[in-house]
Amino acid sequence: MNDRPSNEHLAAVATHARPGCFPLGSVESRAAARALVNAKTHSSRLQPEFYEAVVDPLDWLQRHTRTRDSHWRESGASSPYRSFPDKPYFPVLVEIFRTEPVIFIEKSRDMMLSWLCVGFFTHSAMTNDQREVLFQSQKEDKAAELVDYAKTLYEQNH
Repeated sequence: MNDRPSNEHLAAVATHARPGCFPLGSVESRAAARALVNAKTHSSRLQPEFYEAVVDPLDWLQRHTRTRDSHWRESGASSPYRSFPDKPYFPVLVEIFRTEPVIFIEKSRDMMLSWLCVGFFTHSAMTNDQREVLFQSQKEDKAAELVDYAKTLYEQNH
């Protein structure tokens, strides 16, 4: 018996589901991600809100996926998952990310720039064919945290 999904099953998945609905790296999640890429190519078929999520990483971050807050209980939240915050400097930075090949940002911890960078590059990997992303940090465990955050954004995609 073949456990691989049929082409018809993958087509149904790709047209009705988001990548985050399936386990990371599964055939179904890849089919749904491929559907996002194809939808970007054929944007006239997309509803406007999904078109924006495909072409605008900040729209995707703030309206179509969620972050995970490990301190959610302490803050009185009902769930560890929240929308990505709306900071006034995010749109400007996303535009700089798109246009400049190399940038240096002096930042502080509470600006959420590491998360913005992870979100930007996760979106880029999801919407650009053959895009590979590497997260580097001063320590290996911090880089692993960034990868885990990217996985959360991917899995919470809706």
